[in-house]
Amino acid sequence: MPAKTKTKKTSQINLIPAEGLKATTGGRILSWVLSTFRVFVIITELFVIAAFVSRFFLDAKNTDLTDEIRESQAVILSYQDLEKNFKDIHKRIDVYKIYSQDKGKIMEALNTITTNKPPEITFDTLTLDTKDIKIEARSLTGKAIQQYYVNLKANDKFGNVKMGEVSTSEESPVLLFSISLILI
Repeated sequence: MPAKTKTKKTSQINLIPAEGLKATTGGRILSWVLSTFRVFVIITELFVIAAFVSRFFLDAKNTDLTDEIRESQAVILSYQDLEKNFKDIHKRIDVYKIYSQDKGKIMEALNTITTNKPPEITFDTLTLDTKDIKIEARSLTGKAIQQYYVNLKANDKFGNVKMGEVSTSEESPVLLFSISLILI
């Protein structure tokens, strides 16, 4: 005869009675709360699952956008030298247009500025604009600076000739000066 196996009886503890729960007000409230919160838990789990799944989609989208941005940056960097050259050429064309409208007036002024200069004077900078001219130079004598100023003031091509700062340094006997004038 086969041996008898003992079956263990499992006992279940149920805190909510199966019968008579709906008969009392507290039981109905408890039944409603349990069923309603069960729905809330299910809806919350669905939101969590949807957020988890959408994360993979959003990560893939983020990676694609990052790659697209890097490609766009590479294209922009490749056109950087071309754009720099284009802007430089555009500036040169603008300068040419300005000076070609004056029909050599600026070249004549430059020629006059250099021919009226005494030999003791050397230019440091000469800034020419469409109307304004600024000369920064140096001289060994104050007499040469005075003669140059008088020469420019007497010329009818220039107006509003002004002597700027005249200075010297302790290390060198050279006089530094500036003259500003307007091209008429």
